[in-house]
Amino acid sequence: MVRARSLFQRCLGYGLGLAALCTAGPSHADTEAIHLEYRADPGCPTPEQFQRLVLARAPNARVAAANEPSRTFAVAIERDRAGYRGSLTVRELDGQTVARTVAGGRCREVASALALSTALAIDPTSVAYDVDPNTAALGEPVTATNGAGGSGSQMSSDASNVASDKAPPVPAAGADGGTSGPESPRDPTEYGSDYGSPPAAKFRAGLVLGPAVRTGMSPGLGFGVVAGLGFERQGTGQPLSFGLELTGLVAPDVERGGGKAAFELLAGRPQACWLLAQLTDGLRLVPCLGAEFGVVVGHGAGLPDPATQVRFWAAATIPVRLEARLSPRFLLEIEASAILPFTRYQFVFAEPESSVFNVPFIAAGGAMKLRFQP
Repeated sequence: MVRARSLFQRCLGYGLGLAALCTAGPSHADTEAIHLEYRADPGCPTPEQFQRLVLARAPNARVAAANEPSRTFAVAIERDRAGYRGSLTVRELDGQTVARTVAGGRCREVASALALSTALAIDPTSVAYDVDPNTAALGEPVTATNGAGGSGSQMSSDASNVASDKAPPVPAAGADGGTSGPESPRDPTEYGSDYGSPPAAKFRAGLVLGPAVRTGMSPGLGFGVVAGLGFERQGTGQPLSFGLELTGLVAPDVERGGGKAAFELLAGRPQACWLLAQLTDGLRLVPCLGAEFGVVVGHGAGLPDPATQVRFWAAATIPVRLEARLSPRFLLEIEASAILPFTRYQFVFAEPESSVFNVPFIAAGGAMKLRFQP
């Protein structure tokens, strides 16, 4: 039976294995209780699947009870511009921690490499076990056979298969350059029905709410609130999000020519955003392009004949957001925007005639929003 393994996957598995051997605690002859913490984007292996991958490769480990003292292995996998980036943090009983990161084009590759590294940190001898991936993936009783009874080359090949997370099989090449031999069995239930392709892209909905401030709608600053609904693409490809936000702002009264003026802005903002830079595991920089459509309202007061004017508002917007992941469901967004108004009005007092406010060529805005993703 022949399995296809990329050079990257093989080197990745061995590199993480050697690093774990240098930092792992002592080998446990008896079963070791462990705590597993796992967080990953949609489309990645689930926590249950990752746990089975680890326990299948480390037969001497078991999941600890709620209050049982044990080492903690925290794994996080997130998308970045190149694909996926994962981290493993080992918290020892004495408080010391060991951390490492790994990157790959597919989430299942990163998850498999981290599962192998976790197993080796639990028990350095776990590399000598040949895991039955179909049994581990389906959650049935795990069977593992010690590879020491076979040849040394067979043990090395098995370890590479574990690191490559069952790369799609290819037929064995014959002497004449043709292909022959049976294909390796595939498990369509572990990462999706199409084993050879990444999971299809899905969109995750999110609700945003927060305070906002801006210039360009009055002689001073306008203050208000922004709320909206957005969708972020999960799975394969470049991270992309789009949505619609509603903004309502009010500017304090200003005195001009013996009277007072107040301004309000109510606008909707469709926009599309993409990932520019993944700064850390939970921090990223996201630029956007959008537009604003709504109304700007000017109120006059303290005049012989006060009036209210309502005007259509349209502008182009260029926001840039710093997004911080607070938890799997909550995201903090700090946003700064450049605003280019298309409708540039001049507000004046008619009697006595005096200029109140001219909409500028460019304005600025800011917001701090909390995004909830169910």
